[in-house]
Amino acid sequence: MRRRRRPEFHIEIAPVNLIDLVLILLIFFITTTTFLNLKLIEMTFPEASSAAAPDQAAPKTVINIDGAGAMYIDRRKVSREELDNAVQGLSPESNVLLGADENCRHGDFMGVIDALKGRGIHNIDIITRPKNPA
Repeated sequence: MRRRRRPEFHIEIAPVNLIDLVLILLIFFITTTTFLNLKLIEMTFPEASSAAAPDQAAPKTVINIDGAGAMYIDRRKVSREELDNAVQGLSPESNVLLGADENCRHGDFMGVIDALKGRGIHNIDIITRPKNPA
């Protein structure tokens, strides 16, 4: 009695499909990391009825002040002196996105605005959150 041989299957993984998968994942991670820019520093922004989404077209320098008065330029913690030096490196046509925790001191906030205006930078967007309708 002869036994039948089972047909052999050859499994191949097509590299083209893997390349497509990698490109899709790359696009996903690139697009999601651009939205994480402002959420790395834990802050509560003040409410404003005129709050609007910032213009994403022009590249901006992001300056944040947390509730304790610590200042960050593009997610990097800086002292007041380092902030002044960094502002000196900006051109007057620079766009700045300024975010301050609602519990920060008014003097810290105005110090940053004063440093920017002293350099001739007038394109300053202030980060707020929309007011909840009550």
